Amino acid sequence: MKVLVIGDSCKDVFVYGRCDRLAPSGPVPVFVPLYSKKNRGMAGNVYENLLSLTTIEADLITNKREIIKTRYVEERTNHMFVRVDSKEDTVERIENIEKIRFDNYSAIVISDYDKGFLSEEDIFYIGKS
Repeated sequence: MKVLVIGDSCKDVFVYGRCDRLAPSGPVPVFVPLYSKKNRGMAGNVYENLLSLTTIEADLITNKREIIKTRYVEERTNHMFVRVDSKEDTVERIENIEKIRFDNYSAIVISDYDKGFLSEEDIFYIGKS
């Protein structure tokens, strides 16, 4: 089975650390980073999940410019303290959608996070293809 994933993607960054005290200057936790992990997010995450299924072959069509979402997570509790997104969280619209051979795929997954990669017209076009 061959699947096409099409939609907005980002890089998910998880910064794990410890919070053992509050800051003396204000009632906020002091976060001490220990390590980080990076992986594909949004449509990229869907694509990676499909690839983990050994019976599926998948392709990904997504934005070129990267959105970065950084989460600061307390290591022991897995509590997310804050998420910091890159300044720009919109991307360029897909180009040449009419050249994509949708009939080459058994299934198409649209993973739209409303960041601008797909318009409503693009989604209708994919659905009709």
